[in-house]
Amino acid sequence: MAEKHFEYLMNPLAVVALMYCLSVNVTGFVHVGFQAYTLAYRLVTKKHVISPPWIRLSSFHMPSHPICL
Repeated sequence: MAEKHFEYLMNPLAVVALMYCLSVNVTGFVHVGFQAYTLAYRLVTKKHVISPPWIRLSSFHMPSHPICL
C-alpha cells in the first residue's frame, strides 16, 4: 500500500494536479470566508467593508470546482 502512494508522488503530473487542487480549495475557502465576514460586518454596522464605487469592480464570480479528493 505504501509503495502505491510513493509511486503516485513520484509522478510529476500527479503532484501538479494535487497542488492545483489544493490551491483551488484554499482560494475557495478564503473567498467564502471573506464573503461571510463582509456579510456579518454589513449586518452589524450597516456599512460596507469595501466602499460602494469599488464594489462593482470587485464583484466577480469564482468558477465552481469540485473538491478534489
